[in-house]
Amino acid sequence: MPVNHKSDTSIFGIVGMQTDDTLMLGTPAFSLLEEKKIQKAEFRSKPKSVLTPEIQLDFNGCTLTIDASKPILNLRQKGQGGKIKLVDVRAPDRAQQYTEQRARGAYIASTCQPEASFDLSVAAQAQQLSDEDIKALNKRLKWQIEPRSWPPLHHCQSHGG
Repeated sequence: MPVNHKSDTSIFGIVGMQTDDTLMLGTPAFSLLEEKKIQKAEFRSKPKSVLTPEIQLDFNGCTLTIDASKPILNLRQKGQGGKIKLVDVRAPDRAQQYTEQRARGAYIASTCQPEASFDLSVAAQAQQLSDEDIKALNKRLKWQIEPRSWPPLHHCQSHGG
């Protein structure tokens, strides 16, 4: 939302929109101004919730929490991560498994594992599914399933949910 208040340095905000959810990081002054503009425009919107160490938020199928002792946001999948399974190369329904698991992996990549996006985009291009295509997808899915240490300012766990 463009805000033109150069003289008021207390107004700062960043807004991210995802389908039917909006996530905002901003000063109280920005939040108040944004609320006034929404009311003036007569937009319908959900009531705001504020993330605190005591209050977690649901956002785009994830749970967002903040750690009181360190500057870390935690974004946890609510269940898609627990549904990822490796594709059985020998299964008669391997094409169906491939499509389902690639979609699950891509969803998680779009929300909190952008480094997986390229491999999953390549997987979506497979026309005549080969054993090598399945092995490549399984390699990326395995990476998505396994827990790991994340950079300190971004934490996302897709495993288990």
